Order: sequence, then C-alpha cells, then structure tokens
Amino acid sequence: MSGGKLTLLRAEGADAARWTAALEGMPGADIYFTPAYTRLFSELEGDEAIAALWESTRGRALFPLQIRSLARLPFCSPGRLGGRGSTPAYDAASPYGYSGPLVDAPGGEAPDLIREFTGALWEELRGRRIVSLFIRFHPLAKNTEYFQVDGIDPALRSETVYMDLTGAWYKGLTSKCRYEVRKSDRRGAIVEVSEDPDDWRVFGELYRATMIHRSARKWYVFPQSFFEETRRLLGRGVFLLVARHAGSLVAGSLFLQGFGKLHYHLSGATPEAAGLGVSNRLIVEAARIGEARGATTLHLGGGLVPGDGLYKYKASFSPLRAVWDKACVVLDREAYADLEEGRRKFLTARADEAVEENPRYFPAYRQGLQRFMEGRNG
Repeated sequence: MSGGKLTLLRAEGADAARWTAALEGMPGADIYFTPAYTRLFSELEGDEAIAALWESTRGRALFPLQIRSLARLPFCSPGRLGGRGSTPAYDAASPYGYSGPLVDAPGGEAPDLIREFTGALWEELRGRRIVSLFIRFHPLAKNTEYFQVDGIDPALRSETVYMDLTGAWYKGLTSKCRYEVRKSDRRGAIVEVSEDPDDWRVFGELYRATMIHRSARKWYVFPQSFFEETRRLLGRGVFLLVARHAGSLVAGSLFLQGFGKLHYHLSGATPEAAGLGVSNRLIVEAARIGEARGATTLHLGGGLVPGDGLYKYKASFSPLRAVWDKACVVLDREAYADLEEGRRKFLTARADEAVEENPRYFPAYRQGLQRFMEGRNG
C-alpha cells in the first residue's frame, strides 16, 4: 500500500482553490474538470458539486462529480431503499460534457494507483449512501484507456469529431463545408466575438428556440439565467461567437477554452441562418481564434445518436475521430433494485402515461420521470 489519502473537495472557497491547484499540470486537464464548470451544471440541477482527490506516493487522481439527491424522485418514500429510507440517499454522475477521472502517475504506477483510488472512493461513496455512479469519460484525454472499471458499457460507446489546430486543419474541411463558409462571405454575414450582454441574451433566446424546434428533451432547454451563470462562473473559459446579417443577430455559438483546448459547446440560429452558411462559418472562425490563441484542438463532439445528421455535420469539418465511453457503476445493488421496483410501481399506477423503455438507460430508476418532477433533475 502507498498510504494514499482521499479528500472530497467542494467547488467553492478554499476547496475550489485546492481543486484548481491539483488540476494544474495533470495530463489531460481541461475546463470540464474545473470547479467552475462542475459547479455550473450542478447548480443548474440543484445538486452538489465535488471532486474526489486522491494523493499517494504513486501519484494523484482527480474526479469531478455531481451528487444528486434521490429525495426528488416522485416514488422515493422513507420506507424504500432496503428498509434504510430514513437516511438520505443519492446518486452521482459526471457533469454534462466530458470529464471522468484524471490520473497523474509519474512513476508508471497508474494501475496500482487507480486500484487504490477506486477502492477508497467506492467505499466513501457507499458510506455516503450513494447508490450508483454514471461516468462520462473524456474522448481526448483518453482516460478510459487507463481507468478500466467495471461498468464500462461498449454499447454506449460512440465517436466524436475533433480538429487538429496544430496543422493545416482547413484542408480537412469537406468541399461542401468550404462552400458554406464562402457562401456566408458572399452574402455579407459578419462573424465576431461578442461580450455584449444583449447579444448573450439574444443568443439564449435563439438557443432555446433551436432546441424546441428540434424537439430536444426539456433538460436541454436551458433558462436565460444559465447563460448568465455561464459567463459569471467560467469567465475567460468561455466566449460567444455571433453571426450578423443585415444588422440582425441570426446565429451564435458558445465555445469553451482552457488548457490549450477549445470545445464547441452550445449553438442556436434563426431559420434564416440555414441559407446563409453561417453555422459553418462560426466553427471555422472559432478554429482560427483557437489557433491564434495557441489551442491544439477544437473538439466538436458527436451526434445525439451515432451517425445522425448532427454527427455528419460535425464530420464535415475534420476526418479526425475520438472514442467516447461511459460507465455505469452500481454501488448498492439492493438499493438500486428497490429504486427500480419503486419506479415500476409508480409508472404502473399511471398506465395512461406511456414510457418508451430504453434498456441502456442508466440509472434505470430515473427513466421517464422528468415530467413528474419539479425542476430539471430526472
């Protein structure tokens, strides 16, 4: 044993400063692992943002987590959870996006460090009545390669698209993509970074309208306050690119930046924008900005489902792909089974409310409950 120590850090105050310091210099570090980003999405859902920090003679590990109360589930009464319902219970997840655990083992002892870290962390989570853990790994950090835990589901594996900004990235654009970029120039569209609060407000409206038009899940229709919090918490870690045509803002995209990486985050556009080519131009302009600022990659992400129209659109910018894995870890099987049964009975009593079952949904006890719950967390 290496005499390691596990510390759970909050995303505020002195803990946040220690979290930030621990992240500096870690292989694969990115804005998704920061306390500000973890706090942003945790607070959106009324959850707690923490990071598990492991330190030992072998090295260190850092794992951002969102802790979600199960008390908000509409069927989770005090008599549930294996007869232990009087004690508050939770589950945990990586925040929306790409993170998971990071490991820094300079001596090449990563397998032993991970074994000790996960053993201590799983025990700590169980002690805090955390029933399950959903991990979203980071495609570019490739942390699945060394963090081989039980629960990685190959059926949930997908591809994401990224651009290498250290080379001739423009040559990776398809001919159709280049045509759209040139079209936006010909039609007089202007693309620029904006810090104007009014542009951020309009972008928020465009984003919500776009999500509703695409019939996106309610979870993705973020309120205006979320965009205000994004600016406040992430600061220089985020920027807004807008496209204007004939004096009006017709499209915009948020990009995350930090640790030498750029990420395409959220986007919205008017119906008019589709004929102007500005969506392509926004990403190309972001690549130029990232290159000028010394970023090595622009990660575009993937689709809603493998090979869909969104994925094909992103694939038109680059031939480069990364593997995105998720892991589904059940920490308390008895409580997990109790929650599944509670959900089944709850929905059976509402047989008029049809729920399309997805056998891969995790945790299963949260599936199809969003409309019965207050707030966003379902």
